[in-house]
Amino acid sequence: MTMTNNIKKETKIVEVKNNTQKVITKYDKKVLERKREEEKQKRNQKIFKISALIGLAAIIIGATSYFVIRHNNIYGEYITVGDNEISKVEFDYYYNSTANQFVTTYSSYLSYFNLDTTKSYADQMYSDTMTWEDYFSQGTVEVIKQTKAILVDAKSKGFQYDVSADFNSYKDSIQQAATTASVSLNAFYKTKFGIYATVSNMESIIKDYLTAGAYSSQLTEQNTPSDTEILAYYEANKDNYDSVDYRVLSVPTQDAANEMLSKVKDEATFATLCKTYAADDQKSKYETDDTSLIKGGTSSSVSPTYSSWLYDSSRAEGDKTVLADTDNGVFYVVYFINKYYDEATNATISSTIASNAVKEYIDKLTVDYTVIDKHNHLKYLSIPTETASQE
Repeated sequence: MTMTNNIKKETKIVEVKNNTQKVITKYDKKVLERKREEEKQKRNQKIFKISALIGLAAIIIGATSYFVIRHNNIYGEYITVGDNEISKVEFDYYYNSTANQFVTTYSSYLSYFNLDTTKSYADQMYSDTMTWEDYFSQGTVEVIKQTKAILVDAKSKGFQYDVSADFNSYKDSIQQAATTASVSLNAFYKTKFGIYATVSNMESIIKDYLTAGAYSSQLTEQNTPSDTEILAYYEANKDNYDSVDYRVLSVPTQDAANEMLSKVKDEATFATLCKTYAADDQKSKYETDDTSLIKGGTSSSVSPTYSSWLYDSSRAEGDKTVLADTDNGVFYVVYFINKYYDEATNATISSTIASNAVKEYIDKLTVDYTVIDKHNHLKYLSIPTETASQE
C-alpha cells in the first residue's frame, strides 16, 4: 500500500481555502466534539435559567395577585354610602357593634326573639322574609349613614375635639376585656369587630366613631329644653310619665275575684283578704300586708291587663275592679290608690326632647345618603320595600 493510500485512510479533506487543504485528525474530532458538548451544556443551562426565572416570575405574580385580591376584598369597596366607599373591615366593625349592642340591651329577651348567639345569624329568621343577619345589616347601614353625615356636619361647623383621650380609654377597655377573657388582643379584636380586624386597621374607624359620638353629645346639649318645654311635653304625654300606687291580687276564678271585690272596703281590708283569696300555693306570700302593694308603677311596667284602667283620667282613690287575663286564665282584683308625677322624671323628659330633636336633625343630614351595593352583599335590599318597611 502506498503512503498516499495510508493518508487517505486516516485523513479527510474538509475544506478548501485559498487553494489549500486542511486535514482534521482523530484528535481534532475529539476536540470539536468536546466543544460541541460544552456549548450544548451552556445552552441547556441558559434554557434552565430562563425557565426558572419564568417560573419564579409566575410564582411572584401569583402571590402578588393573591395579596392584591385579598387586600381589595378587605380594604376595597364593599358597599357605598353616600360618597363614602365602605370597606369590608369598616362594615364589619359597625355590623358587630350593632349586633353586640342589641344582644347586650335585650339579653333577657333573646329566647323570646328565638335568637341564639351561638349560631349564625344568617341561619335564623327575624321575620318571614328577613334573617337576623339581614336585620343587623340594615341597622348597620343606618349607623354608617348617621356616622358619615355627622362627621361631615361636624367638620363644616368647625367642631373641635381631641379624640386621643377617649381613644386611649377605649383601647384600655378592650385590652382589659381581652385579659379577662384570657385571649390575645389581636384575637379579641377579631372576635369583637370581625375576622379582618387588627389593632392598626381599627384605629381610624374607632376614632371616627368616637368623634361622631362626641359631636352628637354636643348637639344634645345644644337642644336641652327649657322648663316650659318640659312641662308642655309632660302635659301632652302624662300617661307615659305619671306613676301609680295600687294593690293587686291574681285570683284563680271569677267568682272568687268578685266575692273578694265585694268585701274590699279600703287598703287594709284588701291586704287582709289577700291571705284568703290568693291561690293556695301563693297564700304564704301574703302573710305580709305589703306583698300586694305596688308603688311607683309606670305605664311601661304595669301589666297591660289593668294598665288602661289605672291610667284612666277619671280614676280616683279607692276605686276597685276585677279584670280578666284571658291569656293566662286568671282574674285580677285591683285597688287604685294614687296617680302622680315625680319631678325626678324631668331629667328623663329633657333627655327625650333633646334626643328627638337631634334625631330629627340627623335624619335630615342623611336624606341624600343613598346606598349602593353593586356586589350584592346586602340581601335585605332585595326584599320588597313594602315588606321590609313593616319590620
